[in-house]
Amino acid sequence: MPKSEDRLPLAPLVQTDGEKHAEYRRRRDQSVYMKVPPGGEAPYLAEGWKVSKKLKRFIRLAKPKSLDRQFEDQVWRFFYKMGYDDLNKGRDFTIRYKAADGTFGEKQIDVFARDSETVIVGECKCCDDYRTRQLSKDIAEFVGRRKQFADAIRAHYGRDFKPKILWFFFTNKVLWSQSDKTKATAEKLKIMTEREIDYFSQLSEHLGRATRYQFLAEYLGGQKIPELKDVKVPAIRGKLGGKTFYSFVSTAEQLLKICFVNHRTLADPLALPTYQRLVKKGRLKAIGEFIKNGGFFPTNILINFEERRRFDQRAKNEPANIQFGDLHLPDRYKSAWIVDGQHRLYGYSVIDPKFSKQNLAVIAFEELKREDEANLFVTINHEQKTVPRTLLDELDADLKWGSAVPSERLASVAARIVQSLTETVGGPLFRRVVAQGMQSDDAMCLTMPEVKGGVVRSHLVGSLAQKRRMLISGPLSADTDERTVKRATEVISQFLDRIRSANPSRWDSGRKGGLCVNVGIRALLLLMNALIKHAEARQRNFDPNNATPREIVDEAASLATPLIEHFRTISHSEFLERFSEKYGSGGPPEYFFEMSQVIWHADKTFTPDGLLQYVESKDERRIKEAEGTIRFIENRVTEIVVSYFKKIHGANYWNYVGTKEMRVKAYERQQEDPPEKQLDLDAYLDFIDKKKIIEKAENWPVFKSYFDIPLRNEKGYAKNLKWMDRLNELRRVVAHPHKRAFRSDDLEFLEWIKRTFEEKLLKATAQQPSLVA
Repeated sequence: MPKSEDRLPLAPLVQTDGEKHAEYRRRRDQSVYMKVPPGGEAPYLAEGWKVSKKLKRFIRLAKPKSLDRQFEDQVWRFFYKMGYDDLNKGRDFTIRYKAADGTFGEKQIDVFARDSETVIVGECKCCDDYRTRQLSKDIAEFVGRRKQFADAIRAHYGRDFKPKILWFFFTNKVLWSQSDKTKATAEKLKIMTEREIDYFSQLSEHLGRATRYQFLAEYLGGQKIPELKDVKVPAIRGKLGGKTFYSFVSTAEQLLKICFVNHRTLADPLALPTYQRLVKKGRLKAIGEFIKNGGFFPTNILINFEERRRFDQRAKNEPANIQFGDLHLPDRYKSAWIVDGQHRLYGYSVIDPKFSKQNLAVIAFEELKREDEANLFVTINHEQKTVPRTLLDELDADLKWGSAVPSERLASVAARIVQSLTETVGGPLFRRVVAQGMQSDDAMCLTMPEVKGGVVRSHLVGSLAQKRRMLISGPLSADTDERTVKRATEVISQFLDRIRSANPSRWDSGRKGGLCVNVGIRALLLLMNALIKHAEARQRNFDPNNATPREIVDEAASLATPLIEHFRTISHSEFLERFSEKYGSGGPPEYFFEMSQVIWHADKTFTPDGLLQYVESKDERRIKEAEGTIRFIENRVTEIVVSYFKKIHGANYWNYVGTKEMRVKAYERQQEDPPEKQLDLDAYLDFIDKKKIIEKAENWPVFKSYFDIPLRNEKGYAKNLKWMDRLNELRRVVAHPHKRAFRSDDLEFLEWIKRTFEEKLLKATAQQPSLVA
């Protein structure tokens, strides 16, 4: 349909700071609003609207934004934080283009952003859950109008404006088909999934406008920067450690365009290992203030040129083996990697651009391998407290890829597997592992060191033997480390997905669910290995090393059916009572044994190492006996302590028992019970509080004959009361039987202390018959 020619090609736009901030606030709000006259709200309330505010003449209604609108707003906010000059306003932004027949058409565009060098034109597609979505028709339509869109952009801004136009498809929970992905790549469409959007969104919280340099480096890498054509600087060229280096002075303005930081949070498969940690927002701000106040940096920024640079030699110093001349700077995005000094460089991005023309001292190597870059980073930073220890631990694993040292090689393979799992869009660990420098939340609560350690200790991809001098292959191992990573990733991902499917909401809730947490994932990896071993033992024709990933998962999941069904039906409170809060090194094995026990009840042939001992330690009869022993000793301790204070202080004895804090706490506990069930206040004293009362200097002479019991092979203490500490720990087992089982040595201790305490009690009562009734 023909359109009026007086309409702007791009509209509506927000361009002033005030307009952009107002639009940002609207897009940050999770609700949409509308006004209706009083009495007219009923039809809307039936459609899900709620009353937000009652005004004099209107009622303001609110409703949560749809998923697609929330996603569009998230992407838009990212470009706003990067400081783009022009942005689309609302959801009615259109590009008015001229068709081949001379008529005008309009196309609604989800995301539009412009700065002095680039234009972003993007479509947003999302699903409510991970699924394959056919995008071939959308791609064809988008590509078919791309030339008309470009002409409209030039018509709007003038023919002198020659930006690089980036065409994007932004997707969330969309599983791209290979054909669509191939088509998009062939048509030079950029794809940003939730993984990249999460990364750049969080990066923009740290870097603000400077995120644009990382963003452009990622999506314009290798493309030319016209304003840097034929730029050269005076430089010295020499050798350090056999590597060519250049020493020169450049400006932040030039360096920000060509440099890129290989952050660990957006690993580039072509650039492993990644080694930098995210910059700190507070540190950037401080550096920016330092620069504004006249500060400068006497130290060099260390970078690596991706390609050999042209150097026009003018002079040479033979003794020092250095040359003087002109160095031609790169004129392409993502052509120089920052090895050290990212904070100093990006500090210029958060202040007035005029400061970016200041000089910076630079040392640049050329064509360093990525491993050499990372080793330089470690050499510079390994003693600095600002570098997280976990980052260096992960980096060691990356750098040890293919190491001849078995333990290093195993750790490296495990790290790559975890990284691969986290990058599998829609997979069970996708967006679950918090990256270094990022903020964790309830859903993203796994950590690389913990999950990597779980892979290592599960022995799925190998185990160490002969005093760690040999690496023995595991059931998921392949003939090369690369194939091992691919195979293990596929099996682990599919198996965890079967577990997730039993109760997706529990899995997705992360910390609150108690399953997709560090200890739970480590336990599931142990369980997977046990199930594979059991399948191999009971079926002569099943060999995991020669089975396909699907065959391995089918066998393991079949054996785990009772557990999967248990996860499907158990209530949230029951699940947390049985499986949560298992901390420390013993947490994963305990979690593993609890899951194994569910399978064992259905199949008594499933007995992984240690399970029967664990089951025995939780035998109901022995627990009841242990509970009786603990209750007997606790009651007798209370009687003896209370009897002493009653004898000394009479009816007012309670005012002298323990400390004021102990008495207040006991009173508060008493009041929590219904009046008809309330006991005497002394019944609410903690067992460990009674120990503190007993060991007080003025009380000890009286109580020593009752409670001075040295532990086996432990004598010589003035007050032998450590047995009370251990008994107090075992009281918690009785209170929470699912959280920790009695070990055999626990039960032996209880039998010993009961017998010893009774003997002590008889002797003491004979000496002080009036103390205990």
